[in-house]
Amino acid sequence: RSPVRVPVRVRGAKRAAFAATSRDLSGTGILLSIREERLALHEVVRVQLRHPSGEPSVELAGRVVREIQGKQGRVVAVAVAFDRHQAADPKTQAVISALREASHQGRLGGISGSIVDLGLPNMLQM
Repeated sequence: RSPVRVPVRVRGAKRAAFAATSRDLSGTGILLSIREERLALHEVVRVQLRHPSGEPSVELAGRVVREIQGKQGRVVAVAVAFDRHQAADPKTQAVISALREASHQGRLGGISGSIVDLGLPNMLQM
C-alpha cells in the first residue's frame, strides 16, 4: 500500500456515482474517505481511477471489506478489495503505478494533506 490522495468516483449497484477521496492504494485495493455516503460492508461497488496524465481512466469492480469509524462512531472510510482479474490487467496496473508514483513525487516536494491527518505530535516534530 502507498498513501495516495486522489479524487475517485464510486458507484454502488443501486445508487448514483459519488465522489470520494483515496487515502491509500495498492494493486489489490483502495482505502476511501467518505463523507455523507454510506457503503455497507460486503457491498459490491465500482471504483473509477483516473490516470494522472489525463490518459483514459479505469473502472474496477470491488467489494467493501472493512469500515473505519471516526470518534463519533460514524464510518469515515472504507476499504475496497478490487476484483483480482481486473486488478491484474496491465492497463489497470499502469494506472495504479502512475498514481502511486505521482503521489510519491508529490510527497518528496513537501508536506501535504490535512492538518487533522498529520496530527499535533507530528506537527510539533516538524
